[in-house]
Amino acid sequence: MSIEGRSKRVCVQCHAELQWDATVGQLRCLGCGGKQVVDAEGIILDHDLQEALSQRRPRGPMGSGTRLCRCGTCLATVELPDEVQATHCEFCRSTLVLPYSATEDHYQPESLIPFSIDRTAAERAFARWLRALWFRPRNLRHAASLQQLHGVYIPYWAFGCEVTTHWTADAGYTHFETKQVQTDRGAVTQRTAHTRWEPCRGERHDVYEDHLICASRGLAKELSGEVHRFDTSGLLPFASEYLLGFSAERYAVELREGWQMARTELGNLQSTRCLHDIPGDTQRNVRTSHQFARVRFKHVLLPMWIAAYEYRGKVHRFLVNGQTGEVEGTAPHSAGKIALVVLAVVMLLAIVFYLLSPQHPRPI
Repeated sequence: MSIEGRSKRVCVQCHAELQWDATVGQLRCLGCGGKQVVDAEGIILDHDLQEALSQRRPRGPMGSGTRLCRCGTCLATVELPDEVQATHCEFCRSTLVLPYSATEDHYQPESLIPFSIDRTAAERAFARWLRALWFRPRNLRHAASLQQLHGVYIPYWAFGCEVTTHWTADAGYTHFETKQVQTDRGAVTQRTAHTRWEPCRGERHDVYEDHLICASRGLAKELSGEVHRFDTSGLLPFASEYLLGFSAERYAVELREGWQMARTELGNLQSTRCLHDIPGDTQRNVRTSHQFARVRFKHVLLPMWIAAYEYRGKVHRFLVNGQTGEVEGTAPHSAGKIALVVLAVVMLLAIVFYLLSPQHPRPI
């Protein structure tokens, strides 16, 4: 949603508004420019998953905001202070933004990673990303506006667990037989591959820490790559001061659903790791069974710059990781440029085929 800031904190020197300054990692006064360190105390704890699922969760605002608004299109829910009015959703550009009352229990974030990439750096990343695009309309740089670029704290579940995987498979050992074969052109050496299969089994034990599952439904599903990678060693105890100048989304993916997603991803990762444990040079009939233990979680907020820009009536999205600066986005294709490239390739292949054709006369 179109949000700038939260309920105000004021400078002790000039009483002007304070906001988080990503370039210096401190609060900065918008009046005198003075800086102030965020005094956040507390220990970042992992919570037992099963115990948490069986209990009621505490409710309350994440910071100083007192109202919630939910997008009727993408269902993103963002907390707002009283003085801010949401005019459209910053995730999908929809104007269907409605007041929302949270009646369900809600896990409160206990840790976050503050923004270390500021708006200027995010805008430069967007410009570099546009310049690097191929097969895009020429006027895209002028049409793609960054007026709606917003810094948003996105909710994530960070899961930790131990996984024991038992696997069975057929390990293949390949050897080659060499023999001479007579052809019209004379004797030719042929190598034939033969695979010997042997059943095998094994197990492995792995420990995972802070496996991240995005708990937002507002972010585009196609933007799910490196932009979502964070260094969770940078997590700090939660303090609402970090949110000054930014907005914060409430999670839409519930804890139980988030764990099911993490369980699937970790199971797939374990199965891939098992492939490296199987002897031989090839495998078949690989089967794995996973046992999860000591499952823990944290509810964390992670920084993301978000821009939803419109080009010829269609909304495209762009993300900048607020910690690493990694970028990802969607953009329209230029049908004209693609057609020209395809035509050029077809003409080149036609010329090569013509020159190599046996009927083509070669110069003496």
